[in-house]
Amino acid sequence: TKSNHFFPLTTSRGKMAAALLAKPLTRALRVGCSVTSAPLFRAAACARRSAVFDSLANEYDNQEKVDRAADVAKAVRARPWYKPGGGLLDVGAGTGLLTFQLASDFQKVAAFDVSTGMLDVLNGKAEKSGLTVQTATDMKELGKFDLIVSLLAFHHIPKPEEALHNLVKSHVNPGGRVAVIDLVANDNVRRFHKPEEKIPDHYEYDGFSKETVEAWYSACGCTDFDWSELPLRKQLHAGWPRVEPGVEDEEHMFFIASAACPK
Repeated sequence: TKSNHFFPLTTSRGKMAAALLAKPLTRALRVGCSVTSAPLFRAAACARRSAVFDSLANEYDNQEKVDRAADVAKAVRARPWYKPGGGLLDVGAGTGLLTFQLASDFQKVAAFDVSTGMLDVLNGKAEKSGLTVQTATDMKELGKFDLIVSLLAFHHIPKPEEALHNLVKSHVNPGGRVAVIDLVANDNVRRFHKPEEKIPDHYEYDGFSKETVEAWYSACGCTDFDWSELPLRKQLHAGWPRVEPGVEDEEHMFFIASAACPK
């Protein structure tokens, strides 16, 4: 039975409320790439992304990605605007790597993704850990939140400025924030993906500049724009030349951008 109810999370970091184990988890809503995912994705792009990530879901997590999410969560918590409590929505949550890093700071948590396969993995993790997370592939199933985060999703969105506008207009409480965490457009950003992965079949953008992202927020009427950069290392995919012999990873620059939404 479909449910849109949230159940409270413990606010004590690292500890799960035992009482939650007795309550049913909200499962991923199997509506596929519905029109209410727009304008996050065009229909064709939505179906393509969903199929790709469905196929990767069960093998998606690895130690590098777990460590990356932990580093990102630490950096997000360090921003002056970060306020625990209230509601958290993770957009493009995938298997919940960032979701679970931040979940214990909030009273209600939700995760959106176009891939039901990814959300199935997320739901499995939630059930094992005792967390309750509302998951949806349909944005209309979600209400409003105090903080929305999105890690490495916006470079998969054909019109990211419209996606941000939709989130600000429909899914953020007055004065809340949307935090976009993604790749800085620099010289080696193309190497973040496999050589055979091309725009637009696998993703849409080779990162973004600060000026571009700030313009998105400004167009939405947001204020108090904040930008920080976080260097993180990633294993090089096969097919890319190694810059240094024997070095199998390289540094990529991530950004954390956020702004306060209109009150």
